Amino acid sequence: MKVLTNTITGLILFLVSAPFYTSAQDSTYYDNKHQIGINASKFIVLFNEQVNSIELSYRKKINYPYSLRGGLSYEHNTAEDGLFNASARLGIDRYFKEKTKWKFYYGAEAYFSKTILNSSDRETTKYGGFVFLGLLYHLSESFSLSTEPNFSVLRIAFKDPDSFDPDANRSWYEFRLGNIGQIQLNFHF
Repeated sequence: MKVLTNTITGLILFLVSAPFYTSAQDSTYYDNKHQIGINASKFIVLFNEQVNSIELSYRKKINYPYSLRGGLSYEHNTAEDGLFNASARLGIDRYFKEKTKWKFYYGAEAYFSKTILNSSDRETTKYGGFVFLGLLYHLSESFSLSTEPNFSVLRIAFKDPDSFDPDANRSWYEFRLGNIGQIQLNFHF
């Protein structure tokens, strides 16, 4: 995992340090079919030696203005009271407005995640969906920054097989706003 983390970190540092093409263009100039993104806040966590965390997303235009999208997230904290978390997302989005370097879109995603604590057999499973509103700013033809605040409806199931408490194994629904202020760095090709 450390090799993968170092490779991704090096790739991102190279991409961020590349010179950006800054002349004004029409939005049709930025017409790449594929987009790969990394959550900038998760990227900062990569520099913590005890936490290996990464969140990647992929987006492909299928028929303008629609795009299919997916994402994977992985976090492994090696501390004694740490955890392992993996999640996956799959969805669709649609552009509804474009300016020279700005794109506005909305969409929905299905979501699944599993969290296991290192110190016990406790696990949490989450599944459900998101609706989101996206804002993307092109730094150049190949690079952009985006944010996607969302509203989610999740079913959460908590299991603790070692507990004698009858409420230890329970499930509930959660409604919340998410990704407020979260920035993603994207590469388009």
